[in-house]
Amino acid sequence: MRQMPEPARECTIQVSFLEARARDEFEMHSPHSHSIVCVNGGPAVLQLAGSQLNLEAGSLVLIGNQPCKRIQGWHLQSGQAAVLAFCRDMVVDGTSTTESIEYLRAFETQNDSTPHVVAPAPAVIEEIIDLMRRITRESASRGAQSALAMKTYLKMILVLIGQQTSGAGSAVGPHPRELTRLEPLLNYLAEHYMDTIQVDQAAQLLNMSNSHFMRYFRHATGSAFVPYLNRLRISKAQQLLGQNRLSITEVGESVGFCDHSYFSAVFRRFSGMGPRDYRKALYKDLTSA
Repeated sequence: MRQMPEPARECTIQVSFLEARARDEFEMHSPHSHSIVCVNGGPAVLQLAGSQLNLEAGSLVLIGNQPCKRIQGWHLQSGQAAVLAFCRDMVVDGTSTTESIEYLRAFETQNDSTPHVVAPAPAVIEEIIDLMRRITRESASRGAQSALAMKTYLKMILVLIGQQTSGAGSAVGPHPRELTRLEPLLNYLAEHYMDTIQVDQAAQLLNMSNSHFMRYFRHATGSAFVPYLNRLRISKAQQLLGQNRLSITEVGESVGFCDHSYFSAVFRRFSGMGPRDYRKALYKDLTSA
């Protein structure tokens, strides 16, 4: 099995509190960050790299790590907005694959470039903002205990978000017990995502028929098997593109795409731009930081 290079930059958790002004600019902290935006006031206008989002007071916005979703500016008429940016590895590292899917499900079931907007109860917004303030206080300290506290508060926020997005009509779905049944396969995919993996192979790992497996997998993860695998591969490709060690073709081959055109098409579907433009966007962010 080919050994994958480490990501180019250390992942962190960072919080910004945005006060109401005529206009302000907000720069995403890391090109690999997921973001949570709480609008504790409003209305507000969030300017993304590819679109504009109009938000009401009390909105909660979940933004994935694609450059087309990156926050570029905002306009808040009243109140306060809080933005938490974190890398996926802050949640996945040290947890089981099943558990990490539960934490990140609301982000990773997004199938297009549209951020997920939720309208939770005001008390939930206040609780999330309070946890963000705790992260800010811990970030002022340097030490293992502070780092652990920040991760804990982040996971508490993600649990609250999961509770808000698990209702009817949401992409967030079933009970964790259903994901536990998939854990042998999910762990296998985490190690062998770059290999050729057919639906029948995945079904055999779980001792299911193909038809039962496809229904079960979609219900448990919110995604069909092939898009899930491709999303995992593209996530790994995004990390590799943050380095300059591999060419675009080599990145595609490293994550399991032998055909360069197909890799580019799948990458564009999940990232909103091709791999070459994605790499340019990453380096533009890094050099302007």
